[in-house]
Amino acid sequence: MEFPELGKHCSVPLCKRLDFCPFTCAGCDKIFCLEHRTFASHHCEKRLIEDRKAIVCPVCERPLSVPPSVDPNNFIDDHINSGCSLSATSSVVDGKVKAPPRYVCSVKGCKKVEQIPILCKKCRKHYCVSHRFESDHNCQKQIEQKISAPSIPTPQPKLPEKIHTHTTIRVRTPNGTILQQSFDVNAPFSEVINFIESNRDNSVAYTLYTTYPRHEFTPQDLDRTLVQLRLVPSGMLILNENNSDNNLDVNNSNSEGGWYGYLASFVNSWNPFSSSQK
Repeated sequence: MEFPELGKHCSVPLCKRLDFCPFTCAGCDKIFCLEHRTFASHHCEKRLIEDRKAIVCPVCERPLSVPPSVDPNNFIDDHINSGCSLSATSSVVDGKVKAPPRYVCSVKGCKKVEQIPILCKKCRKHYCVSHRFESDHNCQKQIEQKISAPSIPTPQPKLPEKIHTHTTIRVRTPNGTILQQSFDVNAPFSEVINFIESNRDNSVAYTLYTTYPRHEFTPQDLDRTLVQLRLVPSGMLILNENNSDNNLDVNNSNSEGGWYGYLASFVNSWNPFSSSQK
């Protein structure tokens, strides 16, 4: 032969066939050809693994693996008598086939049987593959845990800050009367003074202030807007009448003090027909 080193000869004395794909016996560890590869064909003296037979149940039509030491006829009879529950997981005790453990689904109305345990980690009951999840079998332990668990309030979305276009100004007079008027938020404080002057029945000197935060208004606040004076969305002013020398005089239009005097001087400065412009 051209390649005598390729392949191996069968170990059967009467065969000695050269096989390029030889088989090694699992019992005696010898080399055999395709014809003598089985235990029976080469009469293996160290048979460690016996042939296992597979038969099909005529009732359930499932293939069954028969243990080596069990008669196939007795095995199939036991399988049918047990309601076709015996399988390859069955064990043999004292020559008799012992049925494997059966795990019936705990869901009411479900009659499925599993060969391996499928245990719920919460309620510790057996279920089939279809009902193995807590949501599938309405796990009571999970429901109790949800009820006993403290509810976490859902965070409410923060509403956008409202933009005010108008503000309500209230003025409390010494006799308890409340003067109220709505103004534009960008209106100057002088419009509030004009509103107060048009609704007063006397011309006594007065001062204006807010209680909280405490702020007494001065002539420098006349040109400031109501937003700048923090009188939005509403404001409460206190009108205090006092004839002391420290108060502003609103009666004398020529005086340099008082609200009315400040307004008069401001208007005269822009009036081309006033005596001060001549």
